[in-house]
Amino acid sequence: MSKTPSDGEEPVSVIAFVDTVPNVIKPLPDGPDRAGQLLQGEFSSRLPSMVQRYSSLAAVIFKAEGRFVTLVREARSLFVEGFHRGAIALTGSAIEFLCDDLIRNRISDISEREALLKLDFRHQVEELEKRGSFRNPRTKQLFHKIYDIRNRHVHPHEANASESQAHVAVQLLALAVIAEFGLLPDSEGKVRLSSESAVESMVKEFGLSDVLP
Repeated sequence: MSKTPSDGEEPVSVIAFVDTVPNVIKPLPDGPDRAGQLLQGEFSSRLPSMVQRYSSLAAVIFKAEGRFVTLVREARSLFVEGFHRGAIALTGSAIEFLCDDLIRNRISDISEREALLKLDFRHQVEELEKRGSFRNPRTKQLFHKIYDIRNRHVHPHEANASESQAHVAVQLLALAVIAEFGLLPDSEGKVRLSSESAVESMVKEFGLSDVLP
């Protein structure tokens, strides 16, 4: 945008964020329809890249309830839509909620549970590991790796959040959930909880061999 200069003044350029969709919806009788057309056009233009990103993700099947489940879905959706920093940030939130869920559901002693809930995330992970509360030996490493990536990208000193970094974070999150709650088909056409060997094979399948030595 340029400001019209007065006599003797130099033109001034202004970088501005513009989101006019609300103003399309509110004053016009057909505003919602026009806004729908705008959004549909935007979605259509991004659809090929969204399909490509979705195809790069591993399939996830798990049986679990809790607030972290919604965050896992949202982190994957943000990645698919191309919001890389948001996806990375939400993977960190998802494992914080997942850790909280494990404490509440796997620590039976009330006083011990309350003490763990007061700790910061890193110490919660270490304490759950000491108590044997994780179902898979990879879980501790996965939690710390996700949190390392999250911490590098939620602060202003990190300028870029690339698609590849977001992809790694989302894949790590998927593997963490599978490690603790994942379901696998068995020979009888039913499902069973994921095994240690299955998770190890998924490290390669998910493209995480370089990240998880």
